[in-house]
Amino acid sequence: MQNLASKSALIRTEKQLIQKAVDLGRELRGSIKELGDTVKAQGERIDTLSQVIVN
Repeated sequence: MQNLASKSALIRTEKQLIQKAVDLGRELRGSIKELGDTVKAQGERIDTLSQVIVN
């Protein structure tokens, strides 16, 4: 027995997959930005502590 998808079902699935990829990309970019902000903040803390140690 074969189960064949209709053209409309395939198109609907394609649209869902594309939307999911878009959503995941947006989420990934947000996570990367958050990590970048964290790294920058930690770098600033290190710079401040380095200055304290030097003085």
